[in-house]
Formats: sequence, structure tokens, C-alpha cells
Amino acid sequence: MADAASRLQPNMKPEVISYACTSGSIVNGEQAVFDQIVQGAPWARPMCIVTGVVDALRAVGAQKLVVGTPYLDEINTAEAEFLVQKEFSILDIQGLNLETGLEFGKVTPAFWKDFAIQIDQPDAAAVFLSCGGIRALEVAAEIEQIIGKPVITSNQAQFWSCLRRAGITDKLTGFGQLFLHPGTDLLP
Repeated sequence: MADAASRLQPNMKPEVISYACTSGSIVNGEQAVFDQIVQGAPWARPMCIVTGVVDALRAVGAQKLVVGTPYLDEINTAEAEFLVQKEFSILDIQGLNLETGLEFGKVTPAFWKDFAIQIDQPDAAAVFLSCGGIRALEVAAEIEQIIGKPVITSNQAQFWSCLRRAGITDKLTGFGQLFLHPGTDLLP
């Protein structure tokens, strides 16, 4: 990971470098990921996708969650434990029990939309669709319109948090209500 971080635009020196795997961030641990990024790119603020997820969930004020994933049950258990350690309440976590990233990527955005609507609960403050390898970002805003609450996806959260950490506070539409939050507490 340090080697990969050192190769990311070393002449431009990006302000933020993020590791983009949700389950990998949880299994490896945020601090271990940060240490590797800093080793390879000491000029950058280190990030990982689950850090962005936590930032995003806090930004939208979501404490009680339902979570949808493509993962096996053992990964869902680790993810639920991670989120509970970050002081979120998990009302339900549902996985598709898929085994490979290739399988994750084949699940259509339309499926993620239907799945999110199905797993939503009245007491949930948000729906979190977890995994950097799924195509849920493109339907996040549509799901929000239907269920009337924030939808956070791993990729959306990572993009938003990285932008804010780099000092970019532009409000974007079409990617869910998260991008309307300034995230000023994340600014450099």
C-alpha cells in the first residue's frame, strides 16, 4: 500500500490519498491504512473509505442505520462491529453473500435501489449501502426521494470526505443529499 501511495501523482503531490475498499479498510484497520499511506506519500492527508463513511453518516446526523452489502456474513459481522465501535446503532445489516469483487460489480444499480427500499426501516435515520465495488452511487438520490431519508454509499462518502479534506466544499446535485453538507469540520 505504501508503494501504491508513493506512485499516485508524486509530481503533483495530492492533498488527500484514500484507500478505496470498505471491507479491506475494516479488516486492515484505519490506522494501519493511514500508516501505509503516510509511509509512501508523507505529503498527503491519509484517508480510507470507512473514514469517509463515518464522516458522511455523522454529517447527515444518522445514528440508527440499516446496512446493505454484497458481503458474506462474516464480513457483515465485522462491519457491524466496526460501526458500533464508531457509536452507530445497527438496526439491521443484510448481505448478498457474494464472494468476489467481480460478482459485486455485476449487481445492477436497479437492484441496489430495490434492495435499499426493502431493507429500510421506519426507525432508521439512514440507509448505508456498503462496498466500494458496487454501483449504488448512481441511484442514491433516487432512493432518497422514495424513502425520505439519507442514503450513504461507500464511494459517495469517500468522494465527499476526500473533497472536504482537500478544502473543496462545492455543493453537487445528483449524488444524494450528502453533497449539500459543507463538511467544514473536515477542512484542512
